[in-house]
Amino acid sequence: MTNESAALMEAAVSNLDAAKDLTNASLSQEILGQDERTLLIIDDDSIDREAIRRLLGDQFDIHEAETACDGRHFCEAGNPSCVLLDQNLPDAKGIDLVNFFTEQDIPVVMLTGQDNVDLAVRAIQGGAQNFLTKNTLSAGELVETIMIAIHDVKEKKARAEWLREKDELIEKLTTALAENQTLNGLIPICAGCKSIRDDEGYWQRVEDYISNRSTAEFTHGTCDKCLAVIEKDIEASRKRKNALKK
Repeated sequence: MTNESAALMEAAVSNLDAAKDLTNASLSQEILGQDERTLLIIDDDSIDREAIRRLLGDQFDIHEAETACDGRHFCEAGNPSCVLLDQNLPDAKGIDLVNFFTEQDIPVVMLTGQDNVDLAVRAIQGGAQNFLTKNTLSAGELVETIMIAIHDVKEKKARAEWLREKDELIEKLTTALAENQTLNGLIPICAGCKSIRDDEGYWQRVEDYISNRSTAEFTHGTCDKCLAVIEKDIEASRKRKNALKK
């Protein structure tokens, strides 16, 4: 057992009772849904993993992976709510996995056995939500860090969705405005048949021209003036037929 692991285990045992109170208090302030409590610990040290379990109590559905490969497979099967990622793994460095998780919008908290400012900066710049040192962990700090990480990624996803919807709305309004401006401009129309010439030089019926540039739909009827002409023509035709019969 390394000195760091021993220190972490000692801290976990001594803080076990306090952890339960702290986690309950934290969760009462920020309620997580059941689907937001899946936690993945990626660490090859079984003692460290058990110590973290003790610190967290039963507030999370905790899963474990000893290697980077196992951690990836777990996330591919179903995204966890948060990942606690150790730096020194048998098959990879934790810092090299951060981008894999952040691309899937999975919150990541890096864990190391010693304080390393340079590594912490690289982890945060790479997309990790936080960086903690194992041998100074407390239950309250760990739970609060996980809660904030989950909340931050939720807010990021919500904002991204809001921006996407806003862009779609702006595009629709821009298109509608352009169509409206087209109909409000100078429109070349035939004085005889009333067809309209489009921008490409083709002549179209009024109905087709407007329908292609707006959401308007046409239904046809007969106005009083045209109806009078039609009735007059019908009457004239009837009289001609009667005259021919005589």
